[in-house]
Amino acid sequence: MASSSWETNYSQHNTTKEINFTFLQREILNDKLTTIKWLQQQKIIHESPTCSKCGQTMKFEAITGTKAPSDGYRWRCRNRGPNPHQSTQSIRKHSWFEKSNLSLGQLLQFTYWWSRNVSQDLMEHELGISSATCVDWCNFAREVCEEYLLRHSTPIGGPDVIVEIDEAKFGKRKYHRGRMQEGQWVFGGRERNQRDKIFMEAVGARDEQTLLPLIKKWILPP
Repeated sequence: MASSSWETNYSQHNTTKEINFTFLQREILNDKLTTIKWLQQQKIIHESPTCSKCGQTMKFEAITGTKAPSDGYRWRCRNRGPNPHQSTQSIRKHSWFEKSNLSLGQLLQFTYWWSRNVSQDLMEHELGISSATCVDWCNFAREVCEEYLLRHSTPIGGPDVIVEIDEAKFGKRKYHRGRMQEGQWVFGGRERNQRDKIFMEAVGARDEQTLLPLIKKWILPP
């Protein structure tokens, strides 16, 4: 798939500093195959899915023609054994790209710009997407971060550390589209001077009996 020199360049860059937009365009988005390879290396899309009919590993193939999907590639199984069949599968299957009509390049650029706090107006202009699509994906990105933090919270605070706590209600959209559904109250906090030290926990109530034990659980004594 992608060349070994690309893998070396990415590995060296990834271990020294954050990806910037120039690197994203030059080394990851320069062609569809390179983009797919990078997504596979990051475990965002499958590297070798199995066929749902026979259990064999599916083969990666290019798609040509006017009706080819924007990704340009898919998975295919051609079994000529006792139970002959042909089946295909999108490379997006079981990924967070699966239900989107945007190209993989657009989605990666959106993710980069969203993580850099770029305005929605600018993202809409640069990606050529509607305001509704941009809003949906911004909310989806926040939901992904929320779920990650709920699973990977860490105690905060300690001597001479200032912490900030708050509560918020998070809603979700079905298939990342449409109106927000009834959400879940979440209690959380972070260290003021170290943004990656965060905790979040879903709560059924916001009273003293519920929140005080969580403060003791997640915030280290001064």
